[in-house]
Amino acid sequence: MFSERHNLMFAIGLVFTLSSIIAPVYLYFFQGLFSIADNLNHSWYFTPLTPGYIMLAIGFGLIGVGLFIYVFLVSKLVKKIITRTVLVIFTTASIVLMYFSLHSYLYMTTDGILLNDKFSLKEELYKWEDIEAASFIGIGNGHKVIKLTYTNGVELELQDAVYKNNMKKILKKHEVAIGVSNENDRK
Repeated sequence: MFSERHNLMFAIGLVFTLSSIIAPVYLYFFQGLFSIADNLNHSWYFTPLTPGYIMLAIGFGLIGVGLFIYVFLVSKLVKKIITRTVLVIFTTASIVLMYFSLHSYLYMTTDGILLNDKFSLKEELYKWEDIEAASFIGIGNGHKVIKLTYTNGVELELQDAVYKNNMKKILKKHEVAIGVSNENDRK
């Protein structure tokens, strides 16, 4: 009933499904490998965004699940056109998710913060000189975010670890005062 090819596809599906658990660990490496961020050589802080990790894990999982379903349908002697269509749908969905996971990042240069959010094809530059206000917000358990408000009304919230990587110096250079508030002030 199963050929060697189907056993191999099942094994590959199992590998992809199990590797979806650890795939997010490699996101930073993949982004550097494919030179996703253009000015990465000139940046002093780079991080993939959380949705990127999630999309990469789901993409790996979809490949595995697609291969499992393909092997199952072949074993039930379903028409080739249906089995191949299912495989193409799962593979296409996973490739799209992986593409967007690789293009979900934030990095900082001396020009500003470059952000490529989830499902975005183009990064946006938020210049340092356009910052109107900055404040630390305590969110509990000793964690904080820094909230940057721009003159055009855009607000960015970043982990406080970002602040420790040169941001303090740049904000002072552009004469931006840094306030402190707590989680209740956000509501």
